[in-house]
Amino acid sequence: MILNDRMVDLADEGFDAALRFGQLPDSGLVARPLKSLQRIVCASPAYLAERSRPVRPDDLAKHNCLAFHYLRPEREWHFDGAQARSVKVAGQLTVNNGAALREAALNHIGIVMLPDYLVEADIKAGRLVRLFPRHVFPRAPLQIVYLPDRYMTPKLKSFIDFVVDRFG
Repeated sequence: MILNDRMVDLADEGFDAALRFGQLPDSGLVARPLKSLQRIVCASPAYLAERSRPVRPDDLAKHNCLAFHYLRPEREWHFDGAQARSVKVAGQLTVNNGAALREAALNHIGIVMLPDYLVEADIKAGRLVRLFPRHVFPRAPLQIVYLPDRYMTPKLKSFIDFVVDRFG
């Protein structure tokens, strides 16, 4: 198992399967949809005490917003709902790993936008504070992908069944 947040080439790099987050480009891979993920904006209580709590998404312009860096830094955050809008954010840190962004937020560095599964326990424990609960991000699909001509070994089938059962 390799854990990283980059797009791997299953065939060239010898992977049996991968989890992909977001809209998939047409790739010829078999994709099994899983549950979609909700992203949440949050920060540590200490960061908010020092910098003040943003009331509206537009207030993010005055804050250190930590960005996920996939193909490029995610510096425009899109909110859905009755007051749908896009907000340009800036910050001192971009990281290509969600767990590292979570650690940065826990260490009071700034505001993050992360999938719910990464921050729910921290929010419940009071280590992070959810911001803008009435403003939500569009749900992002999660899929497991594999090559269409890949021989379905018992190990691969078992892994796919586990992932679909756990996240389907």
